Amino acid sequence: MLVKFVKTTTPRRGGPIYSLTLGRVYEVLGVSGDMYQLLNDDNGPYLYEDECFEVIDPTAPDFWQFEHFGSSTYAYPPSWAAPGFFERVDDEDPLACAQFWRDMEILYPWTFSQRREKRP
Repeated sequence: MLVKFVKTTTPRRGGPIYSLTLGRVYEVLGVSGDMYQLLNDDNGPYLYEDECFEVIDPTAPDFWQFEHFGSSTYAYPPSWAAPGFFERVDDEDPLACAQFWRDMEILYPWTFSQRREKRP
């Protein structure tokens, strides 16, 4: 799934969105309700409101594990769907970070190849 960053503010967030480049196309790594999990320009996985993006390619990867809670959809690779996974990555847990970058290389080769030089 590919999206283009087209809007730097939203009514919900209020302030500007940093760490993304206006007009750049990003690969969606997962979906949490009405938010997209992206690898931002600082190479961190982060959730961004879907209303800031134009969908370029709506095709969801076949490896995503989907869960539905009411009207909200959550979709991630199975190894990332575990509760607290992204919190552990954000806290720089070595095992979670290693899993994240291994999966990035295998599951998201387009994004991984673009970020190989900058990755932590």
